[in-house]
Amino acid sequence: MEEKRIEKYTEGEKTLWQGKAKENDYLACRFANVFPLIVIWLAAEFIIMGVSLSNEILGEDFNVFYLILTVTAIFLHLIPTCIWISAVARENARVRGEEYAVTESRVVILHSTLHESVESVSVSEVTDIVLRRSLAELIFGTGRIVIKTEDERITLYSVENAAKSFRKIYRAVMGGKVTPDER
Repeated sequence: MEEKRIEKYTEGEKTLWQGKAKENDYLACRFANVFPLIVIWLAAEFIIMGVSLSNEILGEDFNVFYLILTVTAIFLHLIPTCIWISAVARENARVRGEEYAVTESRVVILHSTLHESVESVSVSEVTDIVLRRSLAELIFGTGRIVIKTEDERITLYSVENAAKSFRKIYRAVMGGKVTPDER
């Protein structure tokens, strides 16, 4: 199977900016943003296990109800965590292969290099462009660039050198347009 490249979809157009999603940045940023909550969650697990073990081992009577309650509490903590981890891993796999290009006439997003899944928006349809960054994205130097049109929002995930890339994209797309504040 032939690997697709963004250049195939921008032939004959002048490319003003080109980039791709940084490898595993989505996954790293999500884990870094949730790290304090994970530490608190893990502390709660250790407290539950510690109390459970001390009551079972050091306690006078073995209490089946307390054992069932402890196992249930641990599963109720682990199941949402596993669901969240699998959702983040799935989204990371989806974002990992994305490539982006801004030409003089449109914004092109190649969603996968293995099959044809291309999204394209005319520059004239774009109403606003916004840079969004979480704390982890600020630390890693990446960000999400959200391109807004009348009907939809298109997000460029895990863009490296986000501030510099945002300025280039903004100038390329919004260069001659009048913003709502200037009217």
